[in-house]
Amino acid sequence: MEIPVFDIKGLPVQVQPDQHKLRNLYTSRFHNSSIPIVIDNGSFNCRAGWAGMPDPSLIFRNIVARQKNNQDIQEVLVGSEIPETDLYKLSIRSPFERGILQHFHTQEHVLDYIFWVLGIQDSQVNHPLLITETPCAPNYSRDLLLELAFEAYAVPSVNLGIDAIFSLRKNKGPSSSAMVISFGHQATHILPCLDGEFLPQYSKRINIGGIHCTQSLLKFLQTRYFYAKNMILWPLAQEIIYSHCYTAQNYFSELESLKLGKQRKIQLPWVMTQQPSEEEIRKKQQQRKEQGRKLKEMAMKKSEEKRKLAINELEELESFIQSVKKNSSDFQEGLVARGIENYDELKRKINSLRSRLNLEVDETEKYNLINIPDEELTADLVKQKRIQKIQKAAREAREQRKAKAQEEQERTDKLKVDDPDAYLKDLHKQRQEVLQRMEERKKLKVELQNRNSRPSQRRLRIIADLGTEGASDDNFGMKDQDWNIYREIHNDNQEEDEEDQNLLLDIDTKIGTMDTNHLITIGDVWRPPTAEDYQILLEVDRIRPPEILFQPSIIGLEQAGLSQTLDQVFKLFPPAQAQKLASCIFITGASAIFPNFRERVEIEVLGMRPFDSYSCVENAKDLATDAWRGASEFATTLEFKDTAVSIDEYNEYGPNVFCSKRRHFASNLYYETPERGDIPAKRSKNR
Repeated sequence: MEIPVFDIKGLPVQVQPDQHKLRNLYTSRFHNSSIPIVIDNGSFNCRAGWAGMPDPSLIFRNIVARQKNNQDIQEVLVGSEIPETDLYKLSIRSPFERGILQHFHTQEHVLDYIFWVLGIQDSQVNHPLLITETPCAPNYSRDLLLELAFEAYAVPSVNLGIDAIFSLRKNKGPSSSAMVISFGHQATHILPCLDGEFLPQYSKRINIGGIHCTQSLLKFLQTRYFYAKNMILWPLAQEIIYSHCYTAQNYFSELESLKLGKQRKIQLPWVMTQQPSEEEIRKKQQQRKEQGRKLKEMAMKKSEEKRKLAINELEELESFIQSVKKNSSDFQEGLVARGIENYDELKRKINSLRSRLNLEVDETEKYNLINIPDEELTADLVKQKRIQKIQKAAREAREQRKAKAQEEQERTDKLKVDDPDAYLKDLHKQRQEVLQRMEERKKLKVELQNRNSRPSQRRLRIIADLGTEGASDDNFGMKDQDWNIYREIHNDNQEEDEEDQNLLLDIDTKIGTMDTNHLITIGDVWRPPTAEDYQILLEVDRIRPPEILFQPSIIGLEQAGLSQTLDQVFKLFPPAQAQKLASCIFITGASAIFPNFRERVEIEVLGMRPFDSYSCVENAKDLATDAWRGASEFATTLEFKDTAVSIDEYNEYGPNVFCSKRRHFASNLYYETPERGDIPAKRSKNR
């Protein structure tokens, strides 16, 4: 079955807000009013607008970047101001750290951008603020946010609330009971609400969000397709998440069905290199010939200079050895002046120069100790005699190999002229032998990974034998085959692979000169890259990213998944209240966009609830923006005004003005921060 191939469409480009329209709207409608500004301060996207409006006026990535302009002045870019091409090149900062608001210098830049785009250009912001926050936000984070709003912008009042509860209020109305699952960018929260009241003491947080799904997919793809690592970047991973991933209702059975037609391929950007014309090929060949001719002339000139120096040195040494007596003091002084220790070294140097100049070498002088019995030689001369024997044997072996290679070359040259078909057949035979050797080494490498395989057992036996052999085996190494034993016990035959690769390349070059169709038939060695080489196969990658929320162990996190955590929360309530919560399990958050996510949660809840009990799982109408819409509606009510903190109260009481009396249906429960002396000491592990 053919696997469908999808091109990269790219993520939707962030739409630049119509600043002229927004400023005209502010001037004509909001300038002299006290209508609140609602900010859904999400860790991925930030949404801002005026209370009572049906949709937010601004939706942008909640990030800040710094860059230098042409005057070398550093400027700050926020959200949609950052070009898509530079989004992953600049130093990007987010106000959030693991879903908690921590970087308030960055948050200040975000607020500056919001007020400026909405048209507020005064020295202070004369509109109340409603800002969403994460469930159970720490007091430190809330205190600094209030300080920023009142000290930097002098806003008349501020109110805070949980985004997921606002989304529930928008969809289900007040006094609703539900188990809210908020699937965020950096964390997931389970928030029980009974009769319109949020119960933070029974809430749970899972440290997995949409960013973990994207990061895991990106790492898997970059590891598998390492050769295309520069093409597999964050935008591509996000597009695959949004367009090709879905939630498996049963993960393990879905793995089998992926092999039966649910696979997909993604075509990476690839441009076929144009083949050069005959004229271009001819020009390049002419250029190479000209460059080769110049290099050859330079090499010949340099070689001639070296030859002249060698001739002069040889003549000088030969005249010296003829004019001065061997054992005289002048002879010894001449050796010292030339940096030579003795007469034998002088003869070796003369023979070396004659060999370099292709002149006859006095073999009797070079191997003068071979025919002398050991009894007539000193210990040093006996060692030198052994060296001469080894040198002579090596020289004869080289000459034999050279003669054999010359004979083989003459045979192939004659065969190439007399019978080209037989010559080509012989080359193909040699090529097949090389490929077979390479394939056998690959199989051997795989077998050696298994300790119980026959090659692995043989290797261990050889190592054991080498370790137990005594020092009496002095004949080891006299034959060339003796040294192959180290190749047998060595796992990595990299040297042999390189030799065969070079030999294969040489054979293919020879075949290519006689068979023009050979480039098509030789496989991966010569095959040019095609579009298929730049395709990503998606199999388990389609269902693994959302499965991370249910099985965090997939990416190595030691914590409970969504199903186990949800079951724990249900067990905290009496059966009647648990049934009331199970009757409305409400899913919100932009990261819950995966197809079948609601159905998977429904199946998991059905498995954990008592037999014949009722449960219902619902999605928010708009997973991404219903939180802002719910907050926008709340900002128009009297409850918003009654529970907001005014600037006068802040100046008098400080941030601690947030207490239980200031609580509304979507606010966090306030717990006073204990003094340092009130913090209990950690228990000893031995107790």
